[in-house]
Amino acid sequence: MLVLAQAIEKTGSLDAEKVAKTLYANTWDSPLSLGDILAFVKGGQNIKAHSIVTQLQGGQYKRIYPEEMADTKIVFPMKPWAKR
Repeated sequence: MLVLAQAIEKTGSLDAEKVAKTLYANTWDSPLSLGDILAFVKGGQNIKAHSIVTQLQGGQYKRIYPEEMADTKIVFPMKPWAKR
């Protein structure tokens, strides 16, 4: 919503098509997202999106990938369900 508000402010209009063009034409700061920036293409996909892979270890979700964001090592192979 913060980025949408910024786009509306930058556009100076509530016209949906004009706001969409502004969204697509710019890169937006987003301190609440993993990559710190957003950039949209037509259709709405954020091409700067980042993901984190987690694994449940000891009853807590642990980050395992990407390596630079990992807080633990991956457990592989995982224990069979019957042994958890």
